[in-house]
Amino acid sequence: MTAWGAFLISAAVALGAVGAHAVGAGDAVARQLWQTANLWHAISAVGLFAAGLGWARLSGPWRGIGTGLVSLGVVLFSGSIYLQALTGSAPFPGSAPLGGSALILGWLMVAVAALRAARHP
Repeated sequence: MTAWGAFLISAAVALGAVGAHAVGAGDAVARQLWQTANLWHAISAVGLFAAGLGWARLSGPWRGIGTGLVSLGVVLFSGSIYLQALTGSAPFPGSAPLGGSALILGWLMVAVAALRAARHP
């Protein structure tokens, strides 16, 4: 998980640079979409990196399901918004809300894993 988080962090930095230099030069909406996608991409990447560092301390299947949902959420939420900024449309209707829901649910599951681990060290 730590390596995956680090990869996602590097991708967020690279895509942030792309957005700063090549996206929406004359289109404020596209630039704002890109910045939103990049913000949540980076936040989730750092969170996954941290979860990887504490992986052994997290408990049960919640950690794997949670981090899997967060990963899916990054792809669906941030990915669809990146595409919308570039093309003007999402890959499929509801992809961003579905991705956002996966992020929320995933982080809740990671929280459950952490709470369970704290109660049963």
